[in-house]
Amino acid sequence: MSSNTAQHSNPILTPEHDDRRLNRKELLEHMLGDTALLTEMVRAFLMESETHLTELEQAVASGDARKVYVAAHTFKGAVSNFAAPLAVESAARLEQMGHSGNMSGATVEFAVLRREVELLKPLLLTACEALSQ
Repeated sequence: MSSNTAQHSNPILTPEHDDRRLNRKELLEHMLGDTALLTEMVRAFLMESETHLTELEQAVASGDARKVYVAAHTFKGAVSNFAAPLAVESAARLEQMGHSGNMSGATVEFAVLRREVELLKPLLLTACEALSQ
């Protein structure tokens, strides 16, 4: 198990205090300080993320490396807008697995990505609320 994977499963890593899960300062910089844009982007991500994750999950389950590559690449692009390194890194690992055709570990990595996204969602909402005040 790599140190990155071990870090993902570390229960001591708290969502509220981990800049690797969501870096609020960088997030606002990505949005050029525009909190309305941030809110709009977060809403779109929250509405579409489950569809993208389902597509990726199906691709992983089928072992279709090309579909994993495309779905992971698409999701990586979407989540990279939010200064969320752990989720981006996980999507990138899945993308690389699909690209190389080596799908060993893809199921475990998808579970890591799913967990990171579930932890990210409330952090994004909280960031929107805090930054818009």
